[in-house]
Amino acid sequence: MFSEFLDVFLPTITTISTVIIFSSQLTILKKLKDNSNKDVIDPREAVPIIPYIATLANCGLWFKYGLITHNTILLIVNGYGILTGSLIVFMLYTSMTRRKKATRIIILLMLTFAVCYIFINENSGEDIKTLFKLSCCLATIGFFSAPLLELPRIIEYQDASILSKPTAISALFSSFLWTSYGILISDKFIIAPNLVGFLSSFIQFCLILYYPSTSLDYSSLSTVGSQSPLA
Repeated sequence: MFSEFLDVFLPTITTISTVIIFSSQLTILKKLKDNSNKDVIDPREAVPIIPYIATLANCGLWFKYGLITHNTILLIVNGYGILTGSLIVFMLYTSMTRRKKATRIIILLMLTFAVCYIFINENSGEDIKTLFKLSCCLATIGFFSAPLLELPRIIEYQDASILSKPTAISALFSSFLWTSYGILISDKFIIAPNLVGFLSSFIQFCLILYYPSTSLDYSSLSTVGSQSPLA
């Protein structure tokens, strides 16, 4: 009875928690709108595009994984993640004035998607599918770890306001649930990256607590134009 309960409850709560993560990222659009009305942006408030490209990469690969394994849960959550991630990346990209590096990364991502969706399927050889699954693992690790690329800036300004507290909390909870779900269906390719994600999310949450947002004016230290930086 308890096993049957887990089979229903765990996938459901895991789906809901992941949708909450992707929905919480949409709050960055308000910050982006606020920044567009400023002549000078506080370096702490500049919105990086890399974490959201990482989100899009993660969702795109895991959506394909869901197609290969016929996993409805993966298709639902990552389909939603593709929609929200594409919107955020588009809005950030169009707000940038220096797009060269971001353009290269996005083109590389699109080429990767094209190769995966065209040439990899459930009838592919085991070696190819294993390599693809490893790529999915790396994408998830990148998704959870990408915000930590801002660690030098957080330490420099002693301010973690660039990190989203709702996203960090929901990611911490969600990575725990995905690890549990991976154990439930005995899928090590889901278990491993989400364990790393749990650790990364915990570090982000600790940074938010240790370096709370301050009201100091940092505009004299660095001037950032009204665009989103690449990193």
